[in-house]
Amino acid sequence: MVPWIHRFIRRYHDGFSHLIAFYENPSQTWSQMPAPEDKWQMIKEMTVWVLPSAIARCLGWGYWNFWAAIFKAFLWFLLIFALMVGIGKLIYILAIFFESEIDEARSLQLSFFSFLPLLAMGILYVNPLLGVLVPIVSLFGLFILFTAVQVQFSALKNKIFLLILIGSAMVLGVWVTGMLTGGLFLPKY
Repeated sequence: MVPWIHRFIRRYHDGFSHLIAFYENPSQTWSQMPAPEDKWQMIKEMTVWVLPSAIARCLGWGYWNFWAAIFKAFLWFLLIFALMVGIGKLIYILAIFFESEIDEARSLQLSFFSFLPLLAMGILYVNPLLGVLVPIVSLFGLFILFTAVQVQFSALKNKIFLLILIGSAMVLGVWVTGMLTGGLFLPKY
């Protein structure tokens, strides 16, 4: 049990280290980021990072109705995970469309790191009033996306369309996910 906890803590420590590195020197951090071995490694990493946010949402919603909170947290987990994978696929398809060199694992990595601030601060959902701060902090994810697209798609002359499309899909997806999971099973007073 102890080695599993150690690996879990180490994974989160590495994730926060990458966020700090992105803040200090974004373009160099992305260009030096090792490419994942395959897309399944990134999917596994996404799963590990979505889990604490979902648990925090369950605890925050559990004040009113425990079983509804578990269902909504599970739905949040599935929808955010699907959104991250979907944005990764969108980046991959756009890379093919714009004739850029990026593989599917690297596009999933770009999606994951763009969502990382949202997932890292998702623990604030334990208190629904503090959960309001999460979208503000997650704007840093759009900055990570902007920087990574600048580095990864360096051959493209006009990257603004790509950025607007991916950023809009991310923001709209998170907004719809929050509306779906927060609006279901409203507490009865």
